[in-house]
Amino acid sequence: MNRQRWLLASAIALFVLLGGAALVISRVPDPLFPNDYSKMVLAADGRILRVFLNQGGEQWILPPDGAEVPAKLKTAVIHYEDKRFESHWGIDPPWLFCAPCGRIFPR
Repeated sequence: MNRQRWLLASAIALFVLLGGAALVISRVPDPLFPNDYSKMVLAADGRILRVFLNQGGEQWILPPDGAEVPAKLKTAVIHYEDKRFESHWGIDPPWLFCAPCGRIFPR
């Protein structure tokens, strides 16, 4: 009897987790980031002369120019955001369990 209850509880928990994941994924906007680029005034040779704030009036957003992201910037972002970035497949299991603790017991 205990085994049946454990299996039922596990099935319900799995169903709730998968349903929650599907709900979160379904609410991700498409496109994730709008193409709200700033207006630019360019010289005849393509140099930027003036950049205006984007439509939201908050910041400069320049379209990608196809240039490679500098290695130092990649290293700095990975070091600051996720030191174990190269060693996991997108979700870092230990931090998946530590994150709720940080919300419950903030420093």
